[in-house]
Amino acid sequence: MSLGTPSPVTDHLAVEPWAQEPLAVPELGEVAADRVEKFSGQKPGSKAWQAAMQVRELLATQSDRSGRSDRSDRPVAPDWTPAASTPDGIPIVLRRATGKGSTWVFGHDLSEAAKMLCRTTRHGVNHRIYDRDTACGLERLFRLVGNACAYGHGARPAATPQLRAEVLTDRQTYGWGETLAVEILVRDAEGKPCDANVRVGLSGNGDAPVRFAPAEQKAPGRYVLRVPLVATPSADSLLPAVEPATEYRRQRFLQIFADATRPGWVSDWAVGTVRVGNESDEAGRLAQRVRQVANDLLSLDFSAPDKEKWVEVEGAVAMPAEIRAGQPVTFELTLDTVENDTGNDWMEDVELVLKPETGGAPVSFPVAPGKCLTAPRSSVVAKSPDRCVVVDSAHPARFRLAWPDPRPGRWSLWLRYRYSDDYHIKDTDRLQREDAFSQGVREVVGG
Repeated sequence: MSLGTPSPVTDHLAVEPWAQEPLAVPELGEVAADRVEKFSGQKPGSKAWQAAMQVRELLATQSDRSGRSDRSDRPVAPDWTPAASTPDGIPIVLRRATGKGSTWVFGHDLSEAAKMLCRTTRHGVNHRIYDRDTACGLERLFRLVGNACAYGHGARPAATPQLRAEVLTDRQTYGWGETLAVEILVRDAEGKPCDANVRVGLSGNGDAPVRFAPAEQKAPGRYVLRVPLVATPSADSLLPAVEPATEYRRQRFLQIFADATRPGWVSDWAVGTVRVGNESDEAGRLAQRVRQVANDLLSLDFSAPDKEKWVEVEGAVAMPAEIRAGQPVTFELTLDTVENDTGNDWMEDVELVLKPETGGAPVSFPVAPGKCLTAPRSSVVAKSPDRCVVVDSAHPARFRLAWPDPRPGRWSLWLRYRYSDDYHIKDTDRLQREDAFSQGVREVVGG
């Protein structure tokens, strides 16, 4: 037997009916490549991608009188039975009876496929757009491996019926005081509505326990739960204590958990996410601007989204609108995003840097020396909490930095730091960065 032409696992790869049990494997291909790329951190064309996202044809070999084995495009020997094939009918998974058991050969690189599946699933947990639906199709390969291990071991029971749950909301953003309407759809493996026991829970804080309540059945396979969104819920409310946003442009995320169970069936659970709060608090924005004008201040925004290096930082700095040489100045630096509220990135060795436009030595102001700035649930907080300054959208980190003796000239404002991403540590490990503030060139006038 030899390996033939590789085929992408995004193609339709049919599984023989006898190999689709006891674990349901109706299809071995049609892997969602966009989802794998989004969450795994691997790019199409890389060695890891090619090893995990391709499958080789399994072909027969033939020997000449000298004993050499040559590749042949003819089918494999009759004692091998195809379990899965390419669209052209060429086997990619084979089985052969061996004594009381059987031998299986896969055209996949199972080791690399397993690594790719783990990376895709694991990274999705903390990704800002993650909806806990990282089923990408690679998992079906390992369901078939499970069927291979179970094949021939006594009578094979009929496949256990399975439930499929889905969480729906009428919109993605709600305001405080409105009612969250959650709809749960329950179907069987064939997509038909199915009755089940359905519970719904809400979470706005990863450390708080989730309280569940039964959903009301409105129709076969359709269940509904309505929850008023109040800022201070009662002790017996299903709504967790989600702190309302008080900062400009700040919303809070609310996760919706639903599980569906039925005696004799494989249960299922699903997750949805909604935002609570206004997308744009114009009143808060205007009030902030009024305070700045009244105190002769201006604010400069800072944003460093670098998808190639997995860098995600946002903040702002407030300073006097006019800076005069020799007169002390205080910069108020605010950092409100390091990846996201549930992320695992961190930044350290942070400095606010002023660079003279006409050349000369820059001026730097250390920010939280010896500390890491990170989200509350990152691995750094778990390992060294005393070393961390926790940052999230409702509790931004604020620092006051003094420039006691400004020098005349034009100065540009920069943020210097080292950035790390725990899930992409090979690419982003204490990565040195310098990023400019928007409209960050300021004039220091003479005294």
